[in-house]
Amino acid sequence: MCIKQCIQKCIQKVLHSRESISYLQWQKKNISLFDVTLRDGLQGGSPMPLYNKQKLFKQVLNKQHAMAIEIGSLVSPKVLPQMENSLDVYKFANKILEERKESRQACPDIYMLVPPSMQYMQLAINNKITNISVPASFSEPFQQKNVRMSLIDTYKVVSYISKNNYFSKIKVYLSCFNECPIIKNRVCIIDIVQNILRYSKLDKVNDICLSDTIGTLTPADLESILTILQRNSIPFKKLSLHLHVKDEQTTLDNIVLAVNAGITKFDVSMVKSGGCNVTLTSDCLHRNVSPELLMQAANKTKSNIIIPTKPYKTVVPWYGPIDPII
Repeated sequence: MCIKQCIQKCIQKVLHSRESISYLQWQKKNISLFDVTLRDGLQGGSPMPLYNKQKLFKQVLNKQHAMAIEIGSLVSPKVLPQMENSLDVYKFANKILEERKESRQACPDIYMLVPPSMQYMQLAINNKITNISVPASFSEPFQQKNVRMSLIDTYKVVSYISKNNYFSKIKVYLSCFNECPIIKNRVCIIDIVQNILRYSKLDKVNDICLSDTIGTLTPADLESILTILQRNSIPFKKLSLHLHVKDEQTTLDNIVLAVNAGITKFDVSMVKSGGCNVTLTSDCLHRNVSPELLMQAANKTKSNIIIPTKPYKTVVPWYGPIDPII
């Protein structure tokens, strides 16, 4: 029996038996924040001067206590002007963290979003970027419009850089978790499970981020999907959620449900905007989860917000040219 048939059988079993996910309310949970203020938080607004981005980084660093901070993107400023100067902001942030390292202060990891092509991967290596995030999707039409690459070609790039240890940590965004705004339709649950299974087997991929791109995910949908993922032995410790707030109460309920199910990594932003105005229409743009909303969920689930405890350590496995994919 092929993987697709096994997943289909599991889905039918869950739907017919009305199984629900195994919850972990009795366990003490530690929630970690991945701050996307300087990337997703900014890309839906007007371009910001370099000085303002540097100032914003300091605010995120000092106020958020995030375990990781994402800083801009290597996407061309011609495509997304909001991401101009991203490398300058990254170098500025790295310098601040190096100063903290010297004084033995705890620091977060820093990431940069890198489009899934070998050209951009090489650019990231040339600029000594240690940790990267990569945009992927559950939807073929969305991925084609967003990065002009197919889902399978995106996976091949991520798989290749993972196997060759070009970066220390890799976060993969899987957008359209639930619904695709391009085809105006829900994503097939089989596609969701297959894509997560595929990426979960890559060693260097430490974070598979499920992105509710247009804020339409409901707690009922989330519970059904997580139940099926759990029945297919998806490692929840690798999963995180990137939610967009169309309705605050619904988003809060989704976070609470996810935490109780065992997902404890969430993207947050300090600014009240989010989404990519290149790929999405204005009616589909909704802000990211705020730290305050996540704190509400932490209180409801009696969870702790964990903060970095170890001094920042730079680990860059590769600084040379990338071999071509064969």
